[in-house]
Amino acid sequence: MSFRSKKLSLLLLIPFLFQCSKLPDENLLSNVTQELYETTDYIILRSENSTPTKTMIFYPGGLVDPHSYLKWQDQLVSNDQSLQIITVKMPSNLAVITSKKGAKLFDHYPDIKEWYIAGHSLGGAMATNLVDEYPDKLDALIYLAAYPSDERIKNYSGGVLSISAENDGLTTPEDIQERIDDLPEPFQMDSINDFPSEVRGKTMYYEIKGGNHAQFGNYGEQDNDKEATISSDQQQAILVELIQNYLLEL
Repeated sequence: MSFRSKKLSLLLLIPFLFQCSKLPDENLLSNVTQELYETTDYIILRSENSTPTKTMIFYPGGLVDPHSYLKWQDQLVSNDQSLQIITVKMPSNLAVITSKKGAKLFDHYPDIKEWYIAGHSLGGAMATNLVDEYPDKLDALIYLAAYPSDERIKNYSGGVLSISAENDGLTTPEDIQERIDDLPEPFQMDSINDFPSEVRGKTMYYEIKGGNHAQFGNYGEQDNDKEATISSDQQQAILVELIQNYLLEL
């Protein structure tokens, strides 16, 4: 990517950088039901009862503590015990600093058959870089209130799932719409089960009605976000079921 393109990408990412957050809600760690391992670089969540064959790499939102997503991640792994989720800890909690850090996991887990990457807000935007670098390794990219800064993965042959929220005051519905031409062929989902016959090479779009930006995690309210009209538990239940359904379609 040229210097000019890099400069443009950083300018487009400025809105993500001002999405400051609080620490994760209390009791998140104590309420995890699956096996949890933690290193200085990763938070690894997997089933106690089976060896994982699928791995989701997760990039947290900008300035968000990486533990803030454990609640819905634990539910997702509980529902699919062949899946492990590895949240990448970023320097200063900013994925923009080391956006390709997740690639180190490929060598750590040579027996994994399917790889996905997901990210919230700035983390999702930065996950794009890993897909651009390793398009044949990653089966899917999942955006949570996020979008790419340019069209580098427009011809990506894997699947893309873009999950947004109706009352998101930071990554607005208009923001998602403006970047639609930078991603593979769009498909607007009317329900969490509404998939075309082939999801690879396409971008699935789903908006959670009543949801907002902060409720994709558990870290409290966020400046400039709008008020959600559904609970955090409701938003994350939809998130879990949608991701679970999507991964079955790949």
